[in-house]
Order: sequence, then structure tokens, then C-alpha cells
Amino acid sequence: MSRKNSRIYYLIGIVLFFFCTDTICAVPKDHKKILIVNSYHVGYSWADNVTEGIQSKLDSAKNMDYFVEFMDTKRFFSENTFNFFYSYLKTKYKNIDFDVVMALDNNAVDFYLSYRDSSLFKDKTFVFGGISDTKPYPFERIGAYGVVELRSLPMLFYSMHRFFPKRNNVVVYLDSTSTSMTYKSLIKRYEDEHKVPHFTIIEDVPSDSIKYHIKTLPDNVMVYLFDLNYDNDKYRPYEMYLSELDKSNKIPVFSSKFDDIKGIVGGEMISGQEHGRIIAQLTLDVINKKQILNNIIYPEPVLYFNAKQLKRFKIEEALLPRNSQVINEEKSFFKIYGEIFLVNAILILFVLLVVATLIKSNQKLRKFKSVLEDAKNKALQSEAVKTALIANISHELRTPLNSIIGFTDVLADSNKDEELSDYIKYVNDSSRLLENLVNELLDLSLIDSNELKLNFSEVYLPELLDHLVQQNTIQIDHQRKPKLGIRASNAENEPQSIYTDKLRLRQILQNLISNSIKYSFSGTISVGYHLLTKDEVKERVPNNNNLNHDYYFLFFVKDYGIGIPKDLRSFVFERFRRIDQVYDGQHGGVGLGLSISKSIVQIMGGDMWFTSVEKKGSTFYFTIPHISKM
Repeated sequence: MSRKNSRIYYLIGIVLFFFCTDTICAVPKDHKKILIVNSYHVGYSWADNVTEGIQSKLDSAKNMDYFVEFMDTKRFFSENTFNFFYSYLKTKYKNIDFDVVMALDNNAVDFYLSYRDSSLFKDKTFVFGGISDTKPYPFERIGAYGVVELRSLPMLFYSMHRFFPKRNNVVVYLDSTSTSMTYKSLIKRYEDEHKVPHFTIIEDVPSDSIKYHIKTLPDNVMVYLFDLNYDNDKYRPYEMYLSELDKSNKIPVFSSKFDDIKGIVGGEMISGQEHGRIIAQLTLDVINKKQILNNIIYPEPVLYFNAKQLKRFKIEEALLPRNSQVINEEKSFFKIYGEIFLVNAILILFVLLVVATLIKSNQKLRKFKSVLEDAKNKALQSEAVKTALIANISHELRTPLNSIIGFTDVLADSNKDEELSDYIKYVNDSSRLLENLVNELLDLSLIDSNELKLNFSEVYLPELLDHLVQQNTIQIDHQRKPKLGIRASNAENEPQSIYTDKLRLRQILQNLISNSIKYSFSGTISVGYHLLTKDEVKERVPNNNNLNHDYYFLFFVKDYGIGIPKDLRSFVFERFRRIDQVYDGQHGGVGLGLSISKSIVQIMGGDMWFTSVEKKGSTFYFTIPHISKM
């Protein structure tokens, strides 16, 4: 190295001595401090990648300060380099007590070991990286931590000999750097252990002459290129001359740093960033006093091979070492779009499966629907037959019943025998009950067959209610309930006429009154009505959305009878259900009155509901639309 370069280092040290900034001298005392010394320079790809990997880890750590220095020994190195560089560091960091010193690659490690006992480095934790061979260094003795830049040279040399068994000589190109000297010792060690192939080491060939030098080699050799970076003491990245290799060269060329260069058969491809991250993580574990199984980490290297060169030299992939990777493969159409085809095929199969399932389900559904249709038709036919039968029987029973009732009425008027009068009364009451049952069955058949017809007329409500009160007063007396009464609750300022079916309105009110009489023993039964708007009806019946008219008559029948228990209210309007079935069954009827009444109300355009308090009574309500006379 020239004296000019030495003076440059000396001047740099002097300048930094005078410009030691407060920033460097003012590092927080509670922070851990790391000095990172890199053998190379900014712009050298390996150094940049390793540094970037280290920084990515350290930047996320808390209470951590690190300082990066580049020795630039790849381009500038002399016997005084270490002295000048140490003076520079000592001056710059005179006020900083480092916790860890990190050295990257051989020259930085050699520099640290040279000044290990100095005031700057003494008793500091030492971490190294970028070292390919640890044997020349006393790492175990000094308690060092580090990550080895492990080269898979034995595996690569073995693969080279396996690929080309007739090529027994490997020509190795090295430069004069300390790193190349390390590789030289590794090659010598491998040759001593395996004997084949034979290695010929060529040093300091100008990089621009390598491609021409290779052409002069005999056909029975292979070439191995280390990362040569110098050409007549001038730095020239190895990527430049590797890219200039003649791709038509008949000699297979391998490289220590593969880096996807087209003319190379294969080699190593070590990730500088990953190497840096591993170094940084090891450093953090040491600082944080975590348990460390191995002070020195040996990451497994990976060999890469160029598919085009493998094809060119007719190397079968079966000969490649395990876990190696092939790049630059000429992908077939299927390989390029294979995943898309596979995904689409799976989707198509899935869709076909879904479609087939839907078709099968649809067929089953159609078959089941057909069975249901048949069952429905049979049920409708059966229902029609039943309805017709009930209607016919009801009509047939009415004539003899009317005769019996009329005959017993005549007998009751003309009979003078008291004992016979009781029998006549019993026959008359039973006949009327039977007549009522026949009428209910007839109504039921009409409702089920949708044949119930309404005959609209003007109905004068006060007269209708008074008539019902008179009729049921006699009924109360007949049932011997002296404490029970009935009255019409005629509201003032309410319409007195309604346009509806008088017979059906009377039937509904009579059924409700009859039930009140049946289940009451005292108090007064009230029957009445009000005229409400649609909104007022909604307030009383929130779930009733079928209100198609603006006004409705609200009729009610209120009693103070036994009431309806909560557990029985859900089936009050069901057919053939009677409340007194739960009690003593002392009242007559078959449980059709309320069901028929509600059905008729719904046919008329209204609804029916009730409120009840057990042992205090019930109130039944129903609505009928207020419509104008046509």
C-alpha cells in the first residue's frame, strides 16, 4: 500500500480528534452500547447486506445504541492500517464504554485480536461474523460468540467431481486478500482428505483476463472462482468479471458466490441480510443474558445450480446434492400456470360436486313433493268427504230434531202431570243441546270448505244487545244462578248501527255470553261495543297487521267468573278444547264455540282475543270492520 494512503488515514484520525461531537459523547449511561467494525466498505454488497440485517434487528431493541465503522480493507490495506484505524476509534470513542464489540469478516477479527487488551476493547464481549474457517482463531479460549459464514466447499467439490468424474483437475482462481488465503487453506485440507480431484491454485490473474485464461485450459478441467475483488490493486466487484464469462465456454465454471450469474454451473448463495440478523440476535441474547446453547453458530449453507448450465453439460438433477436448489428453470406452460389450473380444477370439481348434489337433492325433493302432493290431495279428498258427510248428517238430523223439539214444546204446554213434565223438560233440553251441536258441526264444515257465506244487512245494535240480555237472563234463571246477572253496556255517542251479517254477529255474541254464564257464578256479565280507529286497534292488538279499514267496531263480553289459568290460555281457541276439562267437566259442549266464533270473525275481516285473571274473570274482545252500506 502506498505512503499516500497511509497519510490519508493519519489525517482522518487528526480531523476526527478535533470533531468529536457531543452526540457521541452524550450516549445515555443506561443504554447498552455496541461497536460494529466491518472489514469492508459501504457499497460492497456483502458488507451492505450484513450491516442491513444487523440494523433491522438492533433498531427494534430497546435501550440499545450501536455505532458502525468500516475499515475499507478490501480496497485499502497496508501494514499500518490497523494502527491508524485504532487511533481513529480511540479518539472518536474516548468517552464511550462499549458493552459489545462486533467484528465482521477476517480483517475486522484480526484487528480486534490485535488490540484485544487495549483500553477500548479490554474485557468487552466479543461477537464475530463473516468468518469461513474458525480454526486459525482462538475463539473458544477468549469466550467469543459468533456466526460462521459456513462454506459448503466439501459438498460442492464432491458434487463437481460427481458431475464430471473424468475431469480430475480443478483450477481455482484466488486473489491476494486474507479471505482468499483462508480459502486456500480450506482447499488444501479438502485435497489432503479426499485426494481427488486435484486442485491447481492460480493467484492474482487480472480479472479482465480470467475469461481468456479459462479458454487456454485443457478440456479435462473444471474451474472454481472465489469472490475475486481486485485487479492490479484496484477493487473490481467479482460480479463484473463473472458476467463477462463466455457462456459458450466448454469448461464448467463454479463460483463461491453464485448470485444467479448465468454463465456459472453452480455454487453457494449466502444471504448477507440473514447472516446479519443471526449475528444481531445472538448479540441481543448475550446482552440480555439469555441461555445460549452454542457460543458459535453454524448456519447450514445451500448450494444453487443453474438449470440451463445443467442442461448444457448434461448433468442429471438426480446427481444434485440433497437440499440443493435449481434456478433459471425453463418453465413449461403447465409449470407456469399449474397452480392456477390446479385451483381451477378443484373449483370445477367442487362446483360439479355441488351441482350433482343439488340435482340429486332436487330429484329427491321433487319425489318428496310428489308424495306430499298425493298425500295432500288424499287429505283434501278425505276432508271434503268428511265435510260433506258432516253437512249431510247435520241436515238430516235437523228435521227430526225440530220435530222432537216442537213435539216436546206441545207436550209441555198441555201436560198436567208434574212427574211427566220433568221427563218432557229433559227431552227438550237434550234435543236443544243436540241441535246446537248439529249447528256447530254444520258451521265447522262450511268454514273448512270455504263455503261460509255472509249476508250483510243493517243491524241496530241496541236492539240486538237488549234481545241478547233478555234471552240470557232467562238462561241464567234456568241454570239457577241467582247471584249472576247480565246487562248491555250501551256507550253514549257511539254509532248504533253496523252493516254486517246479523245472524253471525248474534251467534258470536251468544257464544261468548254462553261461555261467561257457563263459567261464572256471581257478578254481572257486561256486553257492549265501541267504535275505534285503526291506530287504536293497533294499540290494543300490537301484532295485528291485517287492518284494511279505517274504523272498527270493538265488541266485548266481560264476566267475573273463574278466569283462565295461564297454562291453558294458549289453546283457548283450539277446536274440541274445553277449560272445564281441567276441572270437573260439569259443563256441556264439545269445545267448538270459541273456535268457530273466531273463524267467523276473521272471515268478517276482524280478529278475536281475550284478557283473563284467574279467579277474577275474563274479557273477550273481537273487532268487525265499520263499512258503509253498498
